[in-house]
Amino acid sequence: MKNSILTIITAVALLISGCEKEMISAPEIQTISVKVPSTTGATFAGNVSSLGTDRIIDHGFLYGYTANLDETTGIKISLGQVVNLGEFSTTIDALTKNNAGNFDNRLFVKSYITDQRGTVYGSTINAVLPIPTMGIITPAQASVGDTVRISGKFFSPNILSTEVLIGQKAALVLSASDTLITAVVPAGVGGAHGTHVPVTINLGGTSTPYYQGLALMAKYTGFTPQSGPVGTAVTLLGENLPDYYTNNLLLTLQMGQENIPLTWNNYNRFTVPFNIAEKSSIAVTLNGKVYNLPGEFTVTAPEIVSFSTSTVFAGRQVTMRLNTSSIANPSTNVGRPQVKVGAGSYTDVSWNNQDVTFMVPANTPKGDHTVYFKVGPHEIQSPTKLKVVGYEVSGFKPAI
Repeated sequence: MKNSILTIITAVALLISGCEKEMISAPEIQTISVKVPSTTGATFAGNVSSLGTDRIIDHGFLYGYTANLDETTGIKISLGQVVNLGEFSTTIDALTKNNAGNFDNRLFVKSYITDQRGTVYGSTINAVLPIPTMGIITPAQASVGDTVRISGKFFSPNILSTEVLIGQKAALVLSASDTLITAVVPAGVGGAHGTHVPVTINLGGTSTPYYQGLALMAKYTGFTPQSGPVGTAVTLLGENLPDYYTNNLLLTLQMGQENIPLTWNNYNRFTVPFNIAEKSSIAVTLNGKVYNLPGEFTVTAPEIVSFSTSTVFAGRQVTMRLNTSSIANPSTNVGRPQVKVGAGSYTDVSWNNQDVTFMVPANTPKGDHTVYFKVGPHEIQSPTKLKVVGYEVSGFKPAI
């Protein structure tokens, strides 16, 4: 009897358990449509045909640029846990950038609904995005910081989803409309003056390249160092400066009132000439555009460190050591290095690195003399005196 009762209780429990399982149902959802009125915006629509038996946690859409959509490959648009039976939709004003590596201009989307037991997805559908076209870029030549205007057909893009790449560098987008995008040429674009670089516009999931879009123009911003003796090598600073391969180049440089020659193999470096003022501004003119560089170059005076000998006969050579080796070959005789001994006259010298060699004039009187050195805008004097001695007869042989 007891066994019969136990069997009946077990059968009832199994029947109740089976009924509970039959009462549990999952929600049902369908993806209805995707509309893409612009290159950067879209509207998604779905339909909830059943809410199921468990509490709804979330619903919304996944979209992306591949048919294999999941939360890793797609972008999740959550619409929250409040959901009703019937159709629902949402509009995206700024589609995310297409990083899927395929630019077939297709946007994929599927709806989803999540309850306590898991997530149910609608089917994946797609739509073709409008294909933008790029027209004329003005100006066709520009340097860092210049604003360029890009005409074309862009299908009313959202500026937040508009990316302009100039030579693979992101430019600051100032405006974006159906037919015109304006952007600022960014710093760091590789290429010398005159190099053509590609311009690419990414609009949400679409991309339009212009492979010979913009010719880079040099932009001079400064120079270094800003002080030194005559002969100092000065390097011009800036973006996209000319190099050996630059063609059709009209480049001049002015330092103060002096025109500085630039060599064909290094347009961006020059030496401070002898005939320069103590302080000079620097201006570069490139194909008619003038760049007045900030600051001034200050010519510093060298110092006489020592003589090769402290005593010398008149008419003999002496080598004088300076504290700098920047004296370069002159492009002019004006301001070239000269030396005078005592009250004598200035005479030209020869030099090698820090060593300046000069001849003590034969008519220099005996005694201690200050040595004066004149180079560029400066005249300096030796910290110690040079002793000039004469010849004396102390005897003769054979004696008579």
